Amino acid sequence: MEDLVASNMTYWKENELANALCHLDNTTLRVSMKLCKRFLMKSLTELIQLKREKFAAEDLIKDPPSVAADMLGSTYMMSKFLWAKYSGASDATSVWNGIWGLETLEVVLDAIPSPKYPKGDGDLLWYDHYGKGFDCLCLGTWDVVRGFAHKLPTDLSSEVKSLIGLNREEAIKAIPAAKRPPAGWDFASSDFSDLLGWFKK
Repeated sequence: MEDLVASNMTYWKENELANALCHLDNTTLRVSMKLCKRFLMKSLTELIQLKREKFAAEDLIKDPPSVAADMLGSTYMMSKFLWAKYSGASDATSVWNGIWGLETLEVVLDAIPSPKYPKGDGDLLWYDHYGKGFDCLCLGTWDVVRGFAHKLPTDLSSEVKSLIGLNREEAIKAIPAAKRPPAGWDFASSDFSDLLGWFKK
């Protein structure tokens, strides 16, 4: 259990490929949410309004439509596509190249205002902050372990004791940062260079 806690909270730093995949998970969710919010919010809002006008009352009660639900579904599908594109790599460098390409695209997305959900709609999953102020693996592990702290053995390693002894603010700051691309890394050679050109039009 000690190894699992330490590995989750440090993104499996002892294994280069596993570490890169942890960061890929954050990046694909974060960038997918940013893409979907900026390019699907208007159409999904219109679709949900149409459903509310056309669906029978009993159907709306049984399965109330929401922009957030459809947005999260779209984000999940996009992130699965991006994850599948790089997660099968046999080396960490290939995964990091995908991450850096996505992060470069993210810079362009961040320059586009993010529309808000309609009033009374929204989600609390924070996907667009994953890896940068929030995550699931590190914070989730910290939260679960803290909840069972009274049942943990007393002979835990100093590293694990230190990790689970963090307060929430400290745990957020402890989320491992993605490493930066090496000097001379060229985005033009990445899979997203053509897409970036489209966004700049």
